[in-house]
Amino acid sequence: FSFSIQVTINFREYEDNAIWIRIAWGTPYTKPNQYKTSYVVYHSQTPYVFISASVLRSNLPLLCQAMVVASNYDDIHEMELRSHCLKSLEDIVFKRYSQNFQTNYPLQERNVLTENVDLRINDENRSEKERIHRLNQESFGNGPQPKLDFAQY
Repeated sequence: FSFSIQVTINFREYEDNAIWIRIAWGTPYTKPNQYKTSYVVYHSQTPYVFISASVLRSNLPLLCQAMVVASNYDDIHEMELRSHCLKSLEDIVFKRYSQNFQTNYPLQERNVLTENVDLRINDENRSEKERIHRLNQESFGNGPQPKLDFAQY
């Protein structure tokens, strides 16, 4: 079983040894569509590849196989992270955030601030927000969190 697919690939290197790869996909019968492209950002010397959500699911295994061969790694693990900001994803994946965050308010001042919250406000998602906040604190500490514009699980 074999098949062929037509693709056009462009490479461009940016800062931090990031190689941006632009892929226009076609089929065995059609030329690559330059208006419906996929983007891959590969950081050399790391096992990380960021793939745009525009990659067709049918082409994803082929793309991952090509990236494994090109990068000389054994496997690619999918993380299903989504964001409009690549820098935020890089910070999360490369763990560039600091675990020892400085707080703006000492512990006593923070408790006073939470007491001043208007109790009449009805927060329908309070338990979910508390769970997310607790998970974020466990993962990233008490300080400022990495910026994530959009996440989909």
